[in-house]
Amino acid sequence: MARELSDRPAIKAEPEELPEELEAQDAASFGEHPDSNSVQAIELAHSAIKKFPEFAKRHRKFIGSVAVISTSAIVLASIAIGKRLRRGETPKQILEEITPEEIESSLGLLRRLKLRK
Repeated sequence: MARELSDRPAIKAEPEELPEELEAQDAASFGEHPDSNSVQAIELAHSAIKKFPEFAKRHRKFIGSVAVISTSAIVLASIAIGKRLRRGETPKQILEEITPEEIESSLGLLRRLKLRK
């Protein structure tokens, strides 16, 4: 049986140095590093999702025998948290007050943005 997502240790991603043998054109395939605000929103999104096990359960995928959170859940939580960060709320305040309903409501924003295109 797969362990619950909240039982797993948090993983901090550190930007890694590119191997010397990679040419400049190869380096471009790695993409850009996210800015500090994006990294903060994503870390808070993971923390918020851990706070709501039922939400996490609804948005999990199975890759082989391992259960992982769907990327869409991280995106929704990041949007909801980003809104609050732009309003000037502190990370602690956000984690105390955010609700699963608020995270789910970010889906409406994504749909509206998609319709604009």
